[in-house]
Amino acid sequence: MNIPSFLGNAFIVIAFIFLISSAAGLALNRPVLFSYAISESMEPTIGVGDLFFINPFSKGDVGDVVVFRMGDMYVVHRIYAMEGGGYITKGDNNVATDQQGGKNPPIRKDDIIGKVVTISGTPVIVPKAGDLIGALHSNSIFLAGLLISLGFVALGRSEKKRKDRRKIKVSAGLFYGLASSLLIMAVVISTMLSWGSLSFSYASTLAGNQQEGWYLPGTTFEKKMVFENKARYPMVFFFEREDGIKSESMSFLSPGEKREIVFDVNVPEDTRIYRDGVDVYAYLPLLPVSVTESLYGISPYMPLAAQISIMLILLSLLFTFSGMGEDYIVLRRKRRLKI
Repeated sequence: MNIPSFLGNAFIVIAFIFLISSAAGLALNRPVLFSYAISESMEPTIGVGDLFFINPFSKGDVGDVVVFRMGDMYVVHRIYAMEGGGYITKGDNNVATDQQGGKNPPIRKDDIIGKVVTISGTPVIVPKAGDLIGALHSNSIFLAGLLISLGFVALGRSEKKRKDRRKIKVSAGLFYGLASSLLIMAVVISTMLSWGSLSFSYASTLAGNQQEGWYLPGTTFEKKMVFENKARYPMVFFFEREDGIKSESMSFLSPGEKREIVFDVNVPEDTRIYRDGVDVYAYLPLLPVSVTESLYGISPYMPLAAQISIMLILLSLLFTFSGMGEDYIVLRRKRRLKI
């Protein structure tokens, strides 16, 4: 195995992963594939400044360490128990759970953005690496580009040391296809990760109206919630009740713009604590708003599929009219000597 070339290729792959994760994270203002602790609540499992990795395809279970949204924050705590269809969470270094005293409702699965990667039950961490990531966070895309460049330079320098070389022609279309795939992947990931929910809890009790959030069984109350576009670019948002009723209206929100959502809640007859809210779907404004609305009426995935199709068409046209199809990128590698 050629160690310098292997290390250079690995360097490039890691940089691309970092690039995609950082771009999605910056756009959504949330962790995607990795993050780091900023408090002592998970010590000694995860210390302040320790970098940990996130599996975004797992919601975890009781006993697992997960990353979840709680209010306006993202928290890394362990799932302590289940209650009423939600999770009770707790930091390993905390005495009380996050929900003790009713200060926070149980965590829904939709609030969990991923499970912390572990080996034999122990989180995989890089001690204090989060301090460096935090310092470079605002320049993470630039850093990824720099890492990729350094990877190519490392490969190039290793090649210069070889006396016997031979040329390899690689189609420029291959590199264009790779870059296009990464672009589309970043758009899909950032779009789907921006989907979520706005939720709240309330109590159906005979002592209704004696305390905020307490309502008499069988009554109806009006709930107002404020939603903010936390992405760094405009998006089209749809709000759907968790019972599957789609909203008749939508919102085109600029970065930082807010919208008040108002809906009626029917309090069940059974006396206990309930959780309700709205699911949020977001899309890049690549299509006319009316078209996006019509496609969303069919399925939340239809606008996303249409956007991917448009990007594929535009990228294909750009490739066709650029004349890039006949170009080649020349690479050199060592000619193996026969003994």
